Amino acid sequence: DQNMVTSGRWFLTVACGLSSFFDLKWINGILSLLYLSLAAVVLVNFFEIRDRFVMGIAGALLIVFPAVTATFAYMYTADGYFLAFLFTFLAVYLTKKYPKAGWLSGGVLLSLSMGTYQAYLAAAILLCLFDLILLCLNANEIKGILLRGLRYLGMGVLGGVLYMVILKICLALQHKELDTYQGISSMGKVSFSALPGMIKGAYHDFFAFLKNGRIFVLNGFSVAAVVLLFGAALLAVL
Repeated sequence: DQNMVTSGRWFLTVACGLSSFFDLKWINGILSLLYLSLAAVVLVNFFEIRDRFVMGIAGALLIVFPAVTATFAYMYTADGYFLAFLFTFLAVYLTKKYPKAGWLSGGVLLSLSMGTYQAYLAAAILLCLFDLILLCLNANEIKGILLRGLRYLGMGVLGGVLYMVILKICLALQHKELDTYQGISSMGKVSFSALPGMIKGAYHDFFAFLKNGRIFVLNGFSVAAVVLLFGAALLAVL
């Protein structure tokens, strides 16, 4: 029944229930690809891409990105996760598309997404940041940038509050508690005194991964590729 309310995923039962409560890989797979396709459409419209070739590339990159493709290893729940993925994209898109009330529907969709898989909150944050960066690069009015940023913030806060309220209700009704797995039980409990250490740790982990993760230089071919790319970038700047 995919009831993972102890992991904070109170909507996963509903999201996966659309394909029945049986592990039917063909059905789960088709629904997963459908949700991903719709997410690609939303993404293209969000960034207002008009070139057909770039549209295709955007959709292809979205589908084959390792973090997305790896979800198919969990085929029994992939359709639910990808529905949450679509909800995340729709939440940000509606907030941008409809300035007055879009952030309200966006907040509801974001709460449903988090209620299915909390990790997609990061995707929503990145989309919001990318959009605001593009606004700055296009030299739009400061007021317009600030207002859109406030709408994104309102959408995120509303989504987070709805998510936590519904989670508390579901836990109370089912007489359960949050699991300790990966610190889920302490979710939402942030100590301001610990915040500087958390920020420092995040940056340390990021740069340690760049240094020790061997993501840029694997062999002679990757060294040559990096040299060529930096050389091309330098020529473009000159």
